Amino acid sequence: MSQEYKLCLTIQYDGSVFHGWQRQKGLATVQETLERAINKLTKMPCTLEGAGRTDAGVHALGQRAHLTTSSPIPLDKWCLALNSLLPAAVRVVAVQEVDPAWHARFTPHFKHYRYTIDTASIPSPLGRLYRWQRRGELSWELLNQSALLVVGEHNFKAFCASGSKVQNFVRTISHSGWEAEEELLHYNIVGNGFLFNMVRLLVGAMCDIASDKWRLEDMALALARGERQGTIFCAPPQGLCLQGIIYENIS
Repeated sequence: MSQEYKLCLTIQYDGSVFHGWQRQKGLATVQETLERAINKLTKMPCTLEGAGRTDAGVHALGQRAHLTTSSPIPLDKWCLALNSLLPAAVRVVAVQEVDPAWHARFTPHFKHYRYTIDTASIPSPLGRLYRWQRRGELSWELLNQSALLVVGEHNFKAFCASGSKVQNFVRTISHSGWEAEEELLHYNIVGNGFLFNMVRLLVGAMCDIASDKWRLEDMALALARGERQGTIFCAPPQGLCLQGIIYENIS
């Protein structure tokens, strides 16, 4: 019998056609779609462990996942062979062998998310699945001031959707900022972990601040106390993309 080894996959997908990353009975998910393709390719059962879970409608350009296999398929053939079995909405863009102790989820890493808002008065219908097409003025100054509040270690319980089972709501954010590209606004955030709906709630809160529906002081209090100060709008999922996951020991 061939010796087992561990592979790390870098994955891109269009979340608009999936009910999120995690396997769910009777629903199309990224995890199950990939596992079925890998099983068909290797003729072996496979469990794919992702670095994190994205919600329905959320996209990815740099999701990571690992699997353990004893398949004799050469490393440089995996991408081409696997992509031939996958639907067009998901692609494996890199495959590399990693240490047996390496784990996509539990090996320390940082995640980079980007959220995109289309502020055009007549937004293109081609972007409706990949941007939040939002009407109304937003204060650029207040967007940036609220983004700076997020940097550092905070209790993000106020920015976690109800129903989450996590016990620790503290996360460290190393970068939080907005950039403008014509009529598009991009919010980039990098951190050591994210709670359920955390980025979407942060974006919703910042847009409420930038449209005078909420106050910077309320956001600062929510981050300091871990308690929600009033109602926070959750931005829609289609504007969110997992840009990449950064590990120390692999590219």
